[in-house]
Amino acid sequence: MQGRGKVKGLASIDAPVGSIVMYSTKSGDVAMDGTGKNSPFTSALIKHIKTPGLDVNLLPSRVTKTVLELTNNRQTPGTYVQLTESFSFVPEYTASELAKLKKQQEGQLTELQKKQAEMDRQKEQEDAELARQQAELDALEQQIQEMKQQTADGGGDLDKMLAIVEKKEKQKEELEAKRKRIAAEQKARAEKLYAMKKKDFEENIAKYNKIANSEFGKNMKEAAWNSLLKKFNIPVGSIAVGNKYMLRCKVFGLPLLEMVYIPGGTFQMGSKKGYIGEQPVHSVTVSSFYMAKYEVTVAEFEGFIDASGYKTDAEKGGLSYFWDGRRWERKSGVNWKCDEKGNIRSQSEYNHPVIHVSWNDAIAYCKWLSQETGKNYRLPTEAEWEYAAGNGVKHTEYSWGDGMPSGKRGGNVSDETAKKIFSDRAIFDGYSDGYVYTASVGQFNPNNFGLYDISGNVWEWCSDWYDSYYYSNSSDINPKGPSSGSLRVLRGGSWNSSPRICRVAYRSRYSPTYSNSNIGFRVALR
Repeated sequence: MQGRGKVKGLASIDAPVGSIVMYSTKSGDVAMDGTGKNSPFTSALIKHIKTPGLDVNLLPSRVTKTVLELTNNRQTPGTYVQLTESFSFVPEYTASELAKLKKQQEGQLTELQKKQAEMDRQKEQEDAELARQQAELDALEQQIQEMKQQTADGGGDLDKMLAIVEKKEKQKEELEAKRKRIAAEQKARAEKLYAMKKKDFEENIAKYNKIANSEFGKNMKEAAWNSLLKKFNIPVGSIAVGNKYMLRCKVFGLPLLEMVYIPGGTFQMGSKKGYIGEQPVHSVTVSSFYMAKYEVTVAEFEGFIDASGYKTDAEKGGLSYFWDGRRWERKSGVNWKCDEKGNIRSQSEYNHPVIHVSWNDAIAYCKWLSQETGKNYRLPTEAEWEYAAGNGVKHTEYSWGDGMPSGKRGGNVSDETAKKIFSDRAIFDGYSDGYVYTASVGQFNPNNFGLYDISGNVWEWCSDWYDSYYYSNSSDINPKGPSSGSLRVLRGGSWNSSPRICRVAYRSRYSPTYSNSNIGFRVALR
């Protein structure tokens, strides 16, 4: 058969004219079985082939999108289309059938879903109203341009021109005021809905946990999980039983944790032109491991806090530190919810790396994530971090290479942008990254391994204790740092770090309980 051979995966095929052929995965790949009754591909196909009125030519793209979502972009269906006409497997609903179905569906909506639908309708109306007023403003601008032409030709009515200009100014002011008001109202509604969604999620997770952890409910664990998925309109079998981390990401639209494979190797750790703690330069072998593509974000950390009830060191101590332009200042009430100035972050910035977190907090997050997923997440060792950040055996000076940063080939570091606010800071002269404080993750090009923001943005905790002279007697294979100490290692520099500090070989350290506005972390896995 053409579809079989010695090569692993499916072979390619030519579809005859007038046909459509869909495979669960593209040629050369092997399809995933999934964890439920049906595979990801079968689940997606069944879902979309039943859609009333769906043009068969749109079926492949719909199925592909769903399979990518279910497999976290690891499986792409193979499609071969040679159709000459359009049709649908299920006829489109008539107007009366559609109205009946809509009424039926509305009756089945939960209170939360009704609120979401109501908010969507309100936003649609508000957007239409803003568009209408913008169109009126554009029409006035057109009149002004026409009058401008008349004036150039020696004509035009002065009073009429003044009336139109004044009318435009008034409408522009009204439109801007309305935009601000609507934006504030939409933000307030979104935050209220988000709070309802969080409450609903936690209540249902608590019910599932009670069943799953009960001596009498163990046999119902899978059924309870499937019921939970259905409640949140997630296909049964698309998330493994008990993987609450992935469920939380799906429900709240959070990006799934992406890990990058770092192939092991031997490199020269340290720097001859660095500080005493970076010497002597010594040969170190690191085994292959995985490292998170991005630093842990505020949104991801919030999921951990909501699920575990954990209190950070900053919350327990009642303060954290922020940079005032001259020194680090303590500020009461500052914790992981806050920005670089110690103010509560807007949810629009929840894609920024979490800050004001201690080493203890980072370890607690790793333990929680491990329990949620069944995998052994942890902080990277200092050797793993330097190897990954410096592009492996190349051991470049910065994650982007050996030279000065340029545009997206760089990172969020102390630069010309920051110097406008902090005039006495040492900077990368001539370089502007566009940010004074943290940037949302992934705004700059990744290094050769595919890691983002590993130089700059925020400092990253490592698992090791710190010792200035550890390099003189460290292990040459997978070193894990001293057996004890009082300070933990930090690597990578941050948004306010100078060229000397942002080098991949530079080592910093702080107490395991310490936090400030430029310290975060990323996770590793082996």
